[in-house]
Amino acid sequence: MREPLILITNDDGIYSQGITKIHAVLEKYSDNIFIVAPRENCSGCGHSITLSRPVRINKVSKNIFSCDGTPTDCILLSLQEVLKGKKPDLIISGINIGANLGDDITYSGTVSAAMEGALLGINSLALSVEVKNSFKKVNWLEIDKYLDVIIKGILKSNIEKGNFINVNFPECEDDEIKGIKVVKQARRKPGGKFIKRLDVKGIPYFWLTTERSGKEGYGTDVWAVKNKYVAVTPLSIDLTSNVSFKSIEKIFHE
Repeated sequence: MREPLILITNDDGIYSQGITKIHAVLEKYSDNIFIVAPRENCSGCGHSITLSRPVRINKVSKNIFSCDGTPTDCILLSLQEVLKGKKPDLIISGINIGANLGDDITYSGTVSAAMEGALLGINSLALSVEVKNSFKKVNWLEIDKYLDVIIKGILKSNIEKGNFINVNFPECEDDEIKGIKVVKQARRKPGGKFIKRLDVKGIPYFWLTTERSGKEGYGTDVWAVKNKYVAVTPLSIDLTSNVSFKSIEKIFHE
């Protein structure tokens, strides 16, 4: 039986603990694994591609490459230059250190890399883990129990064309995760807040905070993670609104 060809990327960068973890887990299922990930942290880059300069790719070790572009650049370059046109059976983006929930997915390089895979007709999965305190270690042993379920399921299935899966693990203690919930994307208060500070010369600069507020809503990804479930959310590359077309036609009708 042919081993699946798996491509891994992320937006945290090639040396992130999350990409090391998912690589180790996937080695139980295949020896045919490639990593092509950003050289630097690209968190918040969304679905951007690099157009203003050349993009370079460098071999780190066997089947592992760094790219000085975005996660989407990594997907496109890996298919062309690393895999030489071979189509992966699965693209995994992550594991991102920090959740990608609700409207935040629109900013996420992790989710966007999986979306790029879906655009190319490849089974694609974005993985993230909630981290409320950056000084607290991720409980990988607890997450491993559910990673295996997710990887086994995705490898033996075909996601409906034009769709991909966004998975978020809650921050957890031992035996705290309650299970897996398939849920919809939440809506939260939009935007972030810039904190103003002054440098040594008295010139202002700004740091963007990413705290989001709002009701999580039962059956949403935010609700699931808050209640210690693994949130599995199917997403689509079709961004067409479900608003009534006739109501829009009235706006532009002479």
